[in-house]
Amino acid sequence: MKKSLNSIGIKFLVLYLFFTYCIQMILVQFLREEMSELYNSTELSVYYAFLLMVLFFIITIFLYNILPSIRKIQISESFFQIFLFLGLIISFIYFISSIDFFINYNISFRHKVRIRDASFLVKILFTLAIFIKIVVFMHLVYLLKNHHLLKIQKISLFFILIGSLLSLNSSMGIILPAIIFLMLFFSSIFYKKINIENIFILFPIIVVLLVGVVFLGLANKSGVEYAYTFFSSSDGIMKLLVKVFTRISASFMSLQVLLENHVFDINLQFETFLSSFDVFIQKIKILLPFLDTPSRDIISVNRTNFLLLFKPFNDHAGTSPGLLGSIFYLPFFPISIIFISFYTLIIIKSINRYFKDIKEYNILTVFCVLYCLFTFFESPLSILSILLPVNFALLIFVIGSFISFNRRKIYAKKDN
Repeated sequence: MKKSLNSIGIKFLVLYLFFTYCIQMILVQFLREEMSELYNSTELSVYYAFLLMVLFFIITIFLYNILPSIRKIQISESFFQIFLFLGLIISFIYFISSIDFFINYNISFRHKVRIRDASFLVKILFTLAIFIKIVVFMHLVYLLKNHHLLKIQKISLFFILIGSLLSLNSSMGIILPAIIFLMLFFSSIFYKKINIENIFILFPIIVVLLVGVVFLGLANKSGVEYAYTFFSSSDGIMKLLVKVFTRISASFMSLQVLLENHVFDINLQFETFLSSFDVFIQKIKILLPFLDTPSRDIISVNRTNFLLLFKPFNDHAGTSPGLLGSIFYLPFFPISIIFISFYTLIIIKSINRYFKDIKEYNILTVFCVLYCLFTFFESPLSILSILLPVNFALLIFVIGSFISFNRRKIYAKKDN
């Protein structure tokens, strides 16, 4: 048990649960009024959410200890060369697509345009978004193991850096270019102990990052002029903090609403469960044009969760229920906990394989890795729809965990 708790994968899970649920359990005590303005009200004590979180963690740890780990499989080193080449191609296509986004759309894209109504290149842009994070993650793993980046990796990261800046359309999107900037120009900050010098480097970046996240979030939902006005008001900072703390509580509040009203709601669970297969069939029809085209909008899990959670209405918005909330969109609670635990173990054990030979990393590295992999933790039910980009990204992520990222002379030459 002690060995499992020291696992890097388990540490990432603890970090996710802490920031997604534990902090919100405290915040909700002080922001109930603000929460009730945004979310459908719930009077349920956070005690039940805490108990579920502990139960989920215990089951996951138990399964982690009894299930065997796959460590003996080692994929040929030539796959690393293929990964480098594919990563460069994906990064370049992402960069080209971002130019189209920059020319034809703006920061409010998510709230004004449906992706299916956007241009072909913008559809490609959003499809590649999760793959881009996996590319960045794998380059970061290589950096941690070898303390340098290859030239091809630097070129790939440069394309992603520019592309992510040109296509900013969400508050959290500003974090990706910040990570890449550090990887390109201050790479040692990821594997050295954070000292005074590193703090001087990080502090202005963190300040700009926090301001950028909040500003982009406001501009994304209400327009750039509103964001400027909000920042310039005398009590703007306090309002900003309240808005940020309220908005980041979506996964926790999803869990609260589901715990209060839908723990044993078989109709909801089967409808949303079956909608995942509807999404799968829809993707098949898109891939095979000789079949009938989809004739109706599918109410996905994320869409259902949005309708249950938020008071403000949006015609096409969706919100992930998060790791724990997803338990109640599967039939037969508490058996559904086991499914989510199995899914979580796929991610945890893959992280362990990536970090097997990495001895030097710090808290900054942990946060950056969590950011790159956050979508996997937030969208476990996506795996049921099979033909979704996030599932192909997950497959690449798992396969990549069996590739050696250590430097080999046959294909890698250190760039000075």
